[in-house]
Amino acid sequence: MGNKHRETLGEITPVRVRVVKPYQSLTVGDERIGPLTPDKELILARWKADVLVAEGIVERVLPTLAEIRTYTRVEERSDTLQPLPENLYGDALHLASKEESHRRKEIVAEVLALGRLRLEKIVKMALYGEEKPDNMVYQERILYNKLRQTLVEWQRNNLMLNEKMGQ
Repeated sequence: MGNKHRETLGEITPVRVRVVKPYQSLTVGDERIGPLTPDKELILARWKADVLVAEGIVERVLPTLAEIRTYTRVEERSDTLQPLPENLYGDALHLASKEESHRRKEIVAEVLALGRLRLEKIVKMALYGEEKPDNMVYQERILYNKLRQTLVEWQRNNLMLNEKMGQ
């Protein structure tokens, strides 16, 4: 996947924003948005959110460390993937970048713990060919698809090798 493709995918990643400046309606790209009332939360493609943030109309809503910890605890208690906000990883890292060093380390450690829990479940799903659930965020769906493809090819090649050895 080329850098340009990655940038495009990153630009369409949904992000949460909160309205800070009221508007009856406005157009961003090909989408008409409104009415916008203060404190209303919206989910927008990142590029649209960036435009509105730059204009002072909205602000990004980032998860708190407590919210990230809650996602981790819920994930720990379940055998299956639990729902996450689509851009949690990116938003959490954005949050970490705004914090002091010790707080940044806590946030990154919590995101890594959550990611490891989910990775273990995703690897098992790919290994056993389970259908991917709706509870995967975009980055996880890409990982699952690549893992699944690699495992299928490996199993196919291994089976062929076993058949040749058995002859």
